[in-house]
Amino acid sequence: MKYYIMNEILLKRRLIAFLIFVIMANACSNYTSKNDYSVLALSDSLFVLNKEDNFVPSNYISNYKYVMFHCFNGNCSSCIIHLKTRASYIDSLFPKLGLIFVAQTEDTVMLNYYILDRLKFKPPVLWDKDSLFFYKMKGVINDAQTFCVNKKGEIILSGDPLSDKRIEKKMMRIVR
Repeated sequence: MKYYIMNEILLKRRLIAFLIFVIMANACSNYTSKNDYSVLALSDSLFVLNKEDNFVPSNYISNYKYVMFHCFNGNCSSCIIHLKTRASYIDSLFPKLGLIFVAQTEDTVMLNYYILDRLKFKPPVLWDKDSLFFYKMKGVINDAQTFCVNKKGEIILSGDPLSDKRIEKKMMRIVR
């Protein structure tokens, strides 16, 4: 009987730990609705955090054949810290690909601390101050927080090459 009670307690602890993990893993999701967009919708609410004041995203896009956008929750410290790994991975696989990160957050305190002070981040990081970019692009961002556009701003691929080998292979065929 004593053995049965101890197993039951252990099972409950594991279940609670699993539920906590699931809740924390979903903490970074932003939207739940689906729309179908095929063109990038840049917004006036995008502010550049780590580049010169005269940085214009549309000019940056026109300098590359393809640009990858990765959207993330600016209040999530683990999301921010993983940006450096993501940038290194993308640069190693796709050196001719432009890369822009877009953060959705109320303020930039955590972003400035990590992006500017700790990580010395090189790819452009845009702050979606009023969440207009996330609202306009919510169909694409909801499906995959990473998408690739061509010079015209047309979305040619949606998905994360870091977590999906199919997307990585498609990206290699397109970019190389």
